[in-house]
Amino acid sequence: RALGVATTIVASDVDRGCRLLESFRRLGAEVLLEGKEWNDADARARALGDEPASAYVPMFDHPLIVDGHSSLVEELFSDRNGEPPGCIVLSVGGGGLLSGVCEGLKRVGWGSVPVYACQSERCNLLDRAMASGRTPTPTHIYSADGHDLGTRAVAQAALDCSAELDVRSLLVSDRATLAAVGEFLDDERVMVEPLCAVALAALYTRPELFRQHGSVVVVVCGGSLCSLDDVVAWRRRAERGSAATSDDDEPGHGHGES
Repeated sequence: RALGVATTIVASDVDRGCRLLESFRRLGAEVLLEGKEWNDADARARALGDEPASAYVPMFDHPLIVDGHSSLVEELFSDRNGEPPGCIVLSVGGGGLLSGVCEGLKRVGWGSVPVYACQSERCNLLDRAMASGRTPTPTHIYSADGHDLGTRAVAQAALDCSAELDVRSLLVSDRATLAAVGEFLDDERVMVEPLCAVALAALYTRPELFRQHGSVVVVVCGGSLCSLDDVVAWRRRAERGSAATSDDDEPGHGHGES
């Protein structure tokens, strides 16, 4: 909007009513719904990007996005006067944030700092890629709240940096991830989405793993899409021990997808 560039957001029908799409409309973007799943929407977006004077913009796997994430480490370097932390803990979906953090670590000379790449049990694209040496492309990947993730493969840059630096894949349960949303709200008065609460769930459930590192930096991200109603529903679901979605537990359909 600031640049006066016409923008089209393409989503699948499963995202109909998503809070984020409404915010895009308010900003003046055109929102199109295409197909029943993410692959359909992505194919339409790529086709639109091939039209004259148009460009396809990926959600996370792009050098400019990765470079933006890397500035997080530069700020951290400045805040800590160059003293490296014991480790960094972050959530991984498609791998854009991980790629950027790793790029930042190399840039400031902190390449030996361990990075815990946390994933929920049904959203383990990076873990599977690290185990096999290639990026898997499953039909569906679900976040802890049961919503289809907006990607089918982890960024190649994330897999490359995982081989180059000390990246440690860590899986946590969907139930622990949903519970972490409510726990963090109680502790810090900050709301996060389940996909971004995976790193917090690792801390809440595996504190002994991180004590060895002394200082721990946790990247807390992704809270713009959730409401208090969402958090209550996720907490209720965690208490039941179920990560499956239901109409009763989806008040805002506000889920992270990147």
